[in-house]
Amino acid sequence: MDANQPLELSPLVTSDVNPLLIEGLTGNRVTFTGSAAGDSLYLRVNADILEYSIDNTNYTPVELLSFSSQTQITVNLLAGDNSLFVDASLIQALQDSGGQASFTGGADADTIFGPGGVNVTWNVTGANTGNIAGVFGFTETENLTGRGNDTLVGANQANLWTLNGNGTGTLNGQISFNNIANLTGGSVEDTFIISDVTTVNIDAGAGADRFRFNDGVNPTGLITGGAGNDFLDFTTFPTAINLTLNGADTTGFNGTGTVSFAGIDTIVGTENTRDTLTANPTAFSESVWNLDAEPTFSDRTRTP
Repeated sequence: MDANQPLELSPLVTSDVNPLLIEGLTGNRVTFTGSAAGDSLYLRVNADILEYSIDNTNYTPVELLSFSSQTQITVNLLAGDNSLFVDASLIQALQDSGGQASFTGGADADTIFGPGGVNVTWNVTGANTGNIAGVFGFTETENLTGRGNDTLVGANQANLWTLNGNGTGTLNGQISFNNIANLTGGSVEDTFIISDVTTVNIDAGAGADRFRFNDGVNPTGLITGGAGNDFLDFTTFPTAINLTLNGADTTGFNGTGTVSFAGIDTIVGTENTRDTLTANPTAFSESVWNLDAEPTFSDRTRTP
């Protein structure tokens, strides 16, 4: 049989609970098609052979498929609350071969679980659209769940990030993310609203970015403003803040205290008169404080 000749449509499983179909199988292409109900699909590579499962226990090999720069694995799970589990072995095989994979969630709430045990970058490029490590694209996907020290990168547009738990939140009210260790903004303005205890590193990227802290939450991790006029905004913070400036570079000031930060240009305090801002005397050869209506600090190199 010609390796490029597709096989006839055939069922992956016959279960009425989770019927999946495999179609268009050639030497370098395969499509997994879901049902009208919620489906689960696990994908991995074992000894250079793609394998699939619906329960993460019983795997079936797709022996005809080989990995190359022409490889295209398509997953379309249609309606229902679908779950796709992507193993690290598949990401590695795609990166090594130059192949590609894609996932279309369809209607309802669909979730991708990223590879465990490795650190990957999730790139959001539009509404419910993006890719994992540049090799596994996704569309019509509402939930992203990391399983390593993963990074989520926003699109190059104005973004609104809401953090409501440990590595958990939403991006632009469209995509929810869970267990993400690092967040990276786009090249325009990013706003980060931090409303619950969270351990996450944030790099806002370029643009005039703002970090707003609510509910007395002191996040752990480093907050980096990057290029542009970047704000730490404690306007709605219910208790006094204490910050120490420890140095500066071309992107802004860095410091510690209530939060750890770098590349910050403007700090907006709370309504509490006990807020403190201290310049570490060992970090600056000169310290100039201007205490007028809009107080500033300068080391004669940088001024917030």
